[in-house]
Amino acid sequence: MQEDGNLVLYPLNTEDTPYDAYWSSYTTGSRSPKFHLYLNSSGLLEIINSARSKIIHTLYDGSSSANNDNSTIYRAALDIDGVLRLYSHSDNGNGELECTSVWAALKNPCQVNSFCGFNSYCTFDADQPVCRCLPGSEFIDPNQTTLGCRRNYSEARCKGGKENAHHYNITTLENIEAAYHPYFQESMSIEECSKSCLEDCNCGAALFSKNTCNKLKLPLRYVIRKDFSDEALGVQIDAPAKDGEANAALLDYISSVLGVKRRQLSIGAGTKSRDKVVIVEEVTLQGVFDALDKVSKCY
Repeated sequence: MQEDGNLVLYPLNTEDTPYDAYWSSYTTGSRSPKFHLYLNSSGLLEIINSARSKIIHTLYDGSSSANNDNSTIYRAALDIDGVLRLYSHSDNGNGELECTSVWAALKNPCQVNSFCGFNSYCTFDADQPVCRCLPGSEFIDPNQTTLGCRRNYSEARCKGGKENAHHYNITTLENIEAAYHPYFQESMSIEECSKSCLEDCNCGAALFSKNTCNKLKLPLRYVIRKDFSDEALGVQIDAPAKDGEANAALLDYISSVLGVKRRQLSIGAGTKSRDKVVIVEEVTLQGVFDALDKVSKCY
C-alpha cells in the first residue's frame, strides 16, 4: 500500500516507478490516508479507510463463493508468479480441505512485469504462460527460462551509417507489446524504421506501431506477445489517462453495457496504451456480442 492510498504491485528489485507497476487498485486518495487491505472471515476483500471506517473499494465481495459459511477459510496471498490471489479452503465432504482460487488481481500472468527476464517475452502455450527468447538471443539457463536471455552472436564493430547494416539483419515478430522508453521516436514507414535501426549503433530493437518507429536499446524488459486479432471496439471515455482513472472508467462503462459485475472485468493487456484488451468472465462470447449490438443500436 502506497502513501497515496493506492495498492500497487511492482516487480522485485525495481525503483517502483509507474513504468514498473503492473497492477493497481486505482484507490489514490489524499496524502497519507489510512488505507488498508482488509479480508474478513466471509471472504470480503476490500480496501478501507481505517480512520473513517469507510469502504474505499471492494476487490471481492464474497457473495460469489459457493461455500460462504463458517466452514470455509479464506486466504490472500501474493503468489510466486507475482499475482495477488484470494483462496478459499473448504471441506470437500471427506474431511479434507479443498483449495480454490476465487479471485485474482490479474487473469493473465504475462501481465506481470518481469515474469520473463531481460531480452525475452511472455506468451501462452497450451494455456500456460511461457518465456521465449527474442531473436538473436538464447536462454541464460534453459532449465530456468524465466531468468531471461543473452545475446547469441558476436557484436561486430559498429561504424554507424550504411556500413553497419552489412553486419546485422532485422527479424520481425508480430503482436509484440512492451513497456518501453524509446530514445528515438518518429513517424515513418516500417521499411524506413528497419533501415534506421540497422544503421544505428545504439538500436537493439525497433517497435513499430501506428506508423511510428520507436528505437530501443538493449536489454529489453517487460515484453509480451499478444494473441488476438486487430478487430477492436472504439470507446470514448471522459476520464484523464493518469493514475489508472481512464482504465477504471472504461471497466465501469463496459460493466454497465454488458450488465455484469465490475469484478468480472479486467484489463488483459494495454494498461498504459490506448489499445487495450478487456477480459470478461462468466459471460459467453455471444452474450458479449449481443450486448454490444444492442447498445450500438441506441446511437
